[in-house]
Amino acid sequence: MKLLEFLKETDQAADRLTKEQLLQWIHDLARRLPEEERDLFLARLKNSGKDEPGSAEEEMDLSDAIVNCKEKLKNIEQGKWYLDSTIMEDYDDKDDWDEDWYDADETDYAFDDPYGAINAIEDACRLIHTLLEAENYKAASEIAVLLVDLEVTVKGAYYECVNDVVTMDEFSDRGISELDFEGFMTDAAYAAYCANALPETEAFIRQWILFLGGESSWISTDLLIEALGWSYTFMKKGLALYLLLLYQGTDLKGKGCLRMCKMAAEGAEFRAEAYEKGLLKKTERSNEELFWQCFCRWKETVSLTEEDWQKYLYWVEQLIKKRVRGIMEANRRNYYEECAAFVAALGEVTQSKGNPQAAQQVMLDYKQMYARRSAFHRELKAFGMKS
Repeated sequence: MKLLEFLKETDQAADRLTKEQLLQWIHDLARRLPEEERDLFLARLKNSGKDEPGSAEEEMDLSDAIVNCKEKLKNIEQGKWYLDSTIMEDYDDKDDWDEDWYDADETDYAFDDPYGAINAIEDACRLIHTLLEAENYKAASEIAVLLVDLEVTVKGAYYECVNDVVTMDEFSDRGISELDFEGFMTDAAYAAYCANALPETEAFIRQWILFLGGESSWISTDLLIEALGWSYTFMKKGLALYLLLLYQGTDLKGKGCLRMCKMAAEGAEFRAEAYEKGLLKKTERSNEELFWQCFCRWKETVSLTEEDWQKYLYWVEQLIKKRVRGIMEANRRNYYEECAAFVAALGEVTQSKGNPQAAQQVMLDYKQMYARRSAFHRELKAFGMKS
């Protein structure tokens, strides 16, 4: 049982007991404690009434902590608090850096934190957990959103060879911090859910479920939680749906969006044969063609303002950017094709809005971003990038 659920049920059970029953329960618990735990138990019992949770002083302390935390995160976001980096001593003699050497033996970097940026992030994660226990879901969610989008500026060797920023999910692999990233994402998802901070995502998935007439195997509570956490599972399935939602028009011509349609149809386990059974006729369409037809019919029921469209596009752009960066930094060549598909689809979606050069420009921008990755360039060309 998770901590928050455990505490909630404990409080509810305690509320149902009389004072005499509680005293008897405490007596029985004390009687069963091992000797080495008795002093701590007694000290906590004697001090339990001095600083009651929920007191005005505690709420003031939390309020001050929230303001202080946001100010620190703002300094990090604006690049005022940054990390310095150097190449670890074992790699100093590798002046002739090239892609083959980089793929074979990834460089190790030493990071220095002159302003305490990492400590501030770790403190923010602990504060989120404290706020959840205090049931201040709105504040917890606000801080979690700041952290999810946070990029820590890096100067020095890492900036020159890899990237100018590092994100929380990279801390452990880079030896920057032992922060429990999965634990943070769990807290962030729970805070967002309780604060109703991401209604668009939930509404989108629920409407799609209703349109198909039932819950698909992958569109489930687990996926919703992953969507709140922006996981790689959501990247492959939910993000494909968002790109198709943003696409203007009904004629899918670009290879990127065609790949998104295939990805979404496979993720939903959509089968033309099963769908045709309900129609009592053959359509002679492939799984992807029939899925796209159904999706377009669903899109007619969705009203997106221009502001909504731009907001979702920006969100999608940031997710794709993070996904591609993560793959490149981990040297996972087997995912280059998938990254190219997302990049191509993003360009095609932007182009469908009326910019005839957008698809090529987006792919060329990513080519320039990862100028040394010739294997990635080949995948982009396969999705239509011109040299």
